[in-house]
Amino acid sequence: MNYKYQRKFNTEEYDRQFNLFYLSIHPKAKKLMGGKKDTGYDLTKVSNIVIYDVSNQSSKILFEEVSDKEVITHVLFETEYNEQQQEILFNRHSSKIQNNHTIAHRQLYNQLLICQENTDTHHKKLWISKKDGSSKKLLAELDATTEWRLDVYNRKIRTFTRSSENPLIEDYDW
Repeated sequence: MNYKYQRKFNTEEYDRQFNLFYLSIHPKAKKLMGGKKDTGYDLTKVSNIVIYDVSNQSSKILFEEVSDKEVITHVLFETEYNEQQQEILFNRHSSKIQNNHTIAHRQLYNQLLICQENTDTHHKKLWISKKDGSSKKLLAELDATTEWRLDVYNRKIRTFTRSSENPLIEDYDW
């Protein structure tokens, strides 16, 4: 099966609310990405994220241990409220973000949503943490046939299967 991972996932992103910088780590290199020395690797795959606190100049690696078969397919967090569109803007566009219209103005959530996927089995793990990587919690482990979406309006992470016999839908707090 030729599975396509999210293109251009390499992360070099900022969260202005908490003054954090996010940087990708490649699964094989086990080091920061971006140098020409990494050209022998598939740079579309990310295994870990370094979170750098600009204010106190400290960094933290999100996952202490990662298997060579685990890649991060999504890291999502809220970046600002769009008053005109009445929606929450995220660090990147994703089809996983849904029901994000006519949202009342509110404070942005101090929350990361991370999806890890096994490259062999396509099983996924959904994690949440605070934007600085603290309070990390495994929400769900999903098999290859289970999908997920972030329901912004209801502040839920929804998992589901499309089985016609016994569709299973579960909600987790975002």
